[in-house]
Amino acid sequence: MLINKNYKNKLNITTSIFLYLTLIAGFLLNEDSLGGAISDYNFHLPIIFAFKKNILETLTIYGSNEMIVRNSPLFYIIYGLIIRFFENLNLLRLINIHVTLLIIFFFYKSLKIKFYYVRKEILYLISLTLFLSPTIRSLSIWPYPLIYAILFFTISIYFFLLFEKQKKNHYKYFFLNTIFLGISSYFTPNFCVFSIFFFLKFLEK
Repeated sequence: MLINKNYKNKLNITTSIFLYLTLIAGFLLNEDSLGGAISDYNFHLPIIFAFKKNILETLTIYGSNEMIVRNSPLFYIIYGLIIRFFENLNLLRLINIHVTLLIIFFFYKSLKIKFYYVRKEILYLISLTLFLSPTIRSLSIWPYPLIYAILFFTISIYFFLLFEKQKKNHYKYFFLNTIFLGISSYFTPNFCVFSIFFFLKFLEK
């Protein structure tokens, strides 16, 4: 039994490393399995550099002329501040890749709560399938606000599941869910629609 468990653990670790290396390979080969990630990245770079140069001045023209975008300025402000210290954009992209690991981590933790009766090894392998998602892969390699919105939305789901699981003292999970959903919505406003679902569920509880 112990040998079988060790084998499964080694299989999970090997699979994780392999899939992670495919993401690094995608970075080196400029993979764009989504089809439009590179063009979106190049379109948004001037906006990032504009916020790097002057945040307040750029905010006054944000949403007009060549800065008409469907996302809030939060992503561009943060990246503009970061590239003040890291001029190497490839380093910035490499850091961005590891956001994916956090998404997979919280997705796995959420699966363990929701499907507690399923073996952890299986849930772990299911969570690794995110490595194969064209959206996750492309937006990890080519920074875009949606990848951060997905990350914080995944975290908000994790705290919502904890809220449902707890019988007492679950109010902190209510607040944490709300905070992370709010952050997610600030990156990409589309996610704010889920506040209706969560609100109704909180009322039921």
